[in-house]
Amino acid sequence: MERVRGERFRGLAVRVTEDLIGFPIMRVPELAQRYGVSFEAANSAVGRLVDIGVLRQVGNRAYGRVFVAEEVLRVLRY
Repeated sequence: MERVRGERFRGLAVRVTEDLIGFPIMRVPELAQRYGVSFEAANSAVGRLVDIGVLRQVGNRAYGRVFVAEEVLRVLRY
């Protein structure tokens, strides 16, 4: 949350970050459905979170991309 606040993100990017404990692994279409937004809006929010290191794409696929909040997973493992 500190990184997101530091970047002064608002809207969906903040909502996704707040929910990472419950959903640390995600795909863009699932996010769009969960939050009732367009694919483009969800994709933009994910892209912003990737840019600041909150999320990381797993693999190099162009379709069906999977994103992970590694720091959250690390905490949840212990």
